[in-house]
Amino acid sequence: ESTNLSACYPTCCGHPVFGGNQEALGWCLDVVGRTLSIIAIGAFLFPALMALANEAAGCPADPSVECNERVYGIKPSSLLTTVHTIVAVCAAPLMPLMGAMVDYTSHRLLFGRILSMSFLALLFPQIFVSKQTWFALAIVLVVLFFVFIFQMVAAYAYLPELTTQERQLNNYTRNFTVITFLVVVVYIAAIVAVTGGLGIADDAVLVGRIAVIVVFCFAAVTLSLAWGVLFQKRPPLHELPPGKSLWSA
Repeated sequence: ESTNLSACYPTCCGHPVFGGNQEALGWCLDVVGRTLSIIAIGAFLFPALMALANEAAGCPADPSVECNERVYGIKPSSLLTTVHTIVAVCAAPLMPLMGAMVDYTSHRLLFGRILSMSFLALLFPQIFVSKQTWFALAIVLVVLFFVFIFQMVAAYAYLPELTTQERQLNNYTRNFTVITFLVVVVYIAAIVAVTGGLGIADDAVLVGRIAVIVVFCFAAVTLSLAWGVLFQKRPPLHELPPGKSLWSA
């Protein structure tokens, strides 16, 4: 266990969380905040966007209703597929460059910080989803998912370095998965309970706004702690071969 821990470092049963491994705690906070944001978008924001797209196409403003009309050249039911396709096509060619930037430079922490803050900056405007903004925010989501993929590259570069012990790493990853699952379950249950209790569960747009407000506040805390406090700077993993650039490494 680490002996140089802040007094604010969390403990459980009298012992520091993750044995005092600050980067393991950072990785947990990062993956929970990141995953919960994507769950919120998929479970609550996309139904709001689909409802607004249906309405813009002249169909009932209900995400469960199949609309055969088109808006901006696509069917409302194809909105999610279209966003994911654009992201995949645009991100794939740049993945080797991002991997090289993590492996061959000492700027992994800086990249993670920039990408995490960009992710939050792109998530924030989704709070204002409405009839006037839904299409612009769908475009913003394309950029958000793009940033999300690259932020994952920076985060996963830390994972194998959390410990030199394989068994301990397995324990970490198991705990990360369990904690993330529990947080997601509690979040979804809370949003459903609150919106149901307020009698607004049938208003997909309002539910989407509330869900994004909650997840933005949560992710702002977890990502800021992970990348601003807990993760540490790393030297390059490899030397850049002579005559090679980051594009060709």
